[in-house]
Amino acid sequence: WYGTPYSLKAIPDSKAREWKAVDDLPGYELPQPNEFVPSNLDLKNAQATIFDRAGVLAEGPKLIRSDGRWQTFFKPDQVFAKPTATVQIRLGLPIGIGTDEAITCGVWQLTLADRLTEYVYPAKIAGLSYSITPSVEYIEIVVSGYSDNLALFLSDILGSIVNFNGPSQEEFNRAVDDIRRTQSSFDKQPPYSLALYHALITMTTPANTIDGLRAQLANVSRADATRF
Repeated sequence: WYGTPYSLKAIPDSKAREWKAVDDLPGYELPQPNEFVPSNLDLKNAQATIFDRAGVLAEGPKLIRSDGRWQTFFKPDQVFAKPTATVQIRLGLPIGIGTDEAITCGVWQLTLADRLTEYVYPAKIAGLSYSITPSVEYIEIVVSGYSDNLALFLSDILGSIVNFNGPSQEEFNRAVDDIRRTQSSFDKQPPYSLALYHALITMTTPANTIDGLRAQLANVSRADATRF
């Protein structure tokens, strides 16, 4: 089709026997079965007709639990006809933590993500993804992908958060360097980005200023991230 030169040659029997007789190489092995690969791709909900889709999309999620600990909302997919789901969890922070310890929270998030890199690779291959995002009011955890093994993935992510005992010195240094590089590029942003930043600071309470974040970074320690 593309005009690429090619040729076909028979593989000599001697070469085939040589390939079959290769010994195992130390340190190399086949990967274990990926537990996150979905096996059930059935849809959980009946899909809306083409005439009802606009109304279904306009509906918000329904509150299915509300008590002193949780508020839980749910909205089934009735439009896109895909066996996927998204779970969003917001963990509220005590007043002041999101501002007074913004950098500590950021270091904690970056080092946790660093620790999870190797673990989440099989999940990523299987069509799953996650994010952990801190803000001044809460920490948001989002997992999404094929719904068949999404609960398993979410459970593992939450377990990793609970059992995270703080960063190593190497992980801490990488996180601090990453934040420092981000802060150093702040003043080089285009004017419209700086304008949006100042508008946000003016209209939002509480909010983190770049000067405050730089002061926090200068004093953050690995012990702070471990305590957080």
